[in-house]
Amino acid sequence: MKSKIWEFLSLVGHPLVQLPFWVVLITFYNYGSMITLFIFILVFLAGSLAPYLLYRGKNSDLREIRPRILFTSSLIYFLISLAIFKYIITSVGILATSAVTFIDGIISLKWKISIHATAMAGFITYAYLILGYYVLLATPFGLLVILSRYFLRKHTKGQLIAGTLVGFLVTAFFWNFLIG
Repeated sequence: MKSKIWEFLSLVGHPLVQLPFWVVLITFYNYGSMITLFIFILVFLAGSLAPYLLYRGKNSDLREIRPRILFTSSLIYFLISLAIFKYIITSVGILATSAVTFIDGIISLKWKISIHATAMAGFITYAYLILGYYVLLATPFGLLVILSRYFLRKHTKGQLIAGTLVGFLVTAFFWNFLIG
């Protein structure tokens, strides 16, 4: 029973599930519905559809191609985010989450960092900076998602700590560099 709960939390907290949710929250709060819909479509295409189309039908072990899928997805997302930042809206949140994802993609080519931990820490940090203390109510959910990766034996403590630090530090850096 406990295993099913951890698996559910891991699935719901997966960055490809969380990313569109947080992007919608961030952009709708700041820019309204039409821009939000447009950006959601771009983020969905970059984060979910592009890797699927690139690697579907490959007869490779997922553990073998996972780093390439993550890197490809993060590169596409980062390039789309730069275009959004330059031509549509200047959203620090979208740029920061894409940078965090891209850094994870690069690290994952050599070492298995937890993108779940990175995403949760980055999203919660940015949402806190924008929305304030109310977002801290999401912190227990983020911690449970991170713990699920440990209890499912998908990551070591070091991979989870590294992911959490990357998410927090890169998001805070972008906020301070572009806003502060």
